[in-house]
Amino acid sequence: MQGRYFGVDQLGSLGVIPIGQVVGAFLIQTSGVRFEYSVAAAGLLVSGLLFILSKDMRSLRYVRPSTPRG
Repeated sequence: MQGRYFGVDQLGSLGVIPIGQVVGAFLIQTSGVRFEYSVAAAGLLVSGLLFILSKDMRSLRYVRPSTPRG
């Protein structure tokens, strides 16, 4: 089951790369490189904030591994 999941995940990830390149090239051609970097920065900022502010992320805690006594 894990192999199927990761196979589909990788296929989707690799399938999106050409679409991103085409959309990015179109944005650069129409609006310039500076605008493209601004769009990319805004996307990274929004996705990072959503990731950090999610309830699941806030509930993660570091658990120190126990050391064997002996």
